Amino acid sequence: MPDLADRLGLESVTFVKNADSLPADTTVLFSWLYGKGSIDISNTPNLVWIHQAGAGVDAVLTPSIIASEVMMTNSAGVFDDAIAEFVLGMVLALTKGFPRSFKQQQEHEWKHFLNGRIGGKRALVIGAGSIGRSIRTLLIAANMRTEMVGRTSRQDPSIGKVHGSADIPNLLSATDVVVLATPLTPETNGLVDEAFLDAMPSSAYLINIGRGKIVDTSALVNALHAGSIAGAAIDVVDPEPLPADHPIWDAPGLMLTPHHAGDYPEHRSDLIDLFVNNFGRYTSGSSLVNSIDKKAGY
Repeated sequence: MPDLADRLGLESVTFVKNADSLPADTTVLFSWLYGKGSIDISNTPNLVWIHQAGAGVDAVLTPSIIASEVMMTNSAGVFDDAIAEFVLGMVLALTKGFPRSFKQQQEHEWKHFLNGRIGGKRALVIGAGSIGRSIRTLLIAANMRTEMVGRTSRQDPSIGKVHGSADIPNLLSATDVVVLATPLTPETNGLVDEAFLDAMPSSAYLINIGRGKIVDTSALVNALHAGSIAGAAIDVVDPEPLPADHPIWDAPGLMLTPHHAGDYPEHRSDLIDLFVNNFGRYTSGSSLVNSIDKKAGY
């Protein structure tokens, strides 16, 4: 980011490798912290604003930051379309049996099998933020009946009915695909446990592009081996990075990717553009976009 100072209209920008050693005079922090380490604000009395170069802020929301007056924003919007495309791709891959086809190709095995349809099937998207909404748009375009779940039940002017999280147990039994697009909060930590997976039809699929800790990894491994669900596609997992000897690698019916659902060639440039635009709002005294409710976690 050699030209960042020029773009911000500043004489210089200080780059630090570790967020626990911030300069004492730091006023604005542009954080690229993803799950490792934490931000120590104890020696930065002038810190006013932290902008996170990502949609999730769970990695940086320490108790001290939550309790402080420091504003926080995220990069919501940058990854929406890319992640929605990823989810649609995974829905198709699982339903059409692409992993099985690729395996048969590698083994030079010509063996016919039936594959499924997604048209008319029911999808439940848990998470009604911008990513969840983009996912909904593509799934509806693919002729899937799609319902949304947010923190509370409400009528949304742009997407209609949004179910509350309390409704999830009653929705699972009639769902063909469950997509996790919710932030990691105390309420969603461990949301998908044994009971959740048992409530899904054995023909249903689980897709997680939210955070790994939303899913009980051991429960998912057991469900896949038991055939409690038909399969899963997870781009995030607990723990990350995933150890090479973890049992989930070999779970049947699983498609596993290394937390890159939203990453595309220009995404870093787009993240910087968003911060630069928000910095302009900050210096002009305008309200910031993508403000985070630190207590809620999103």
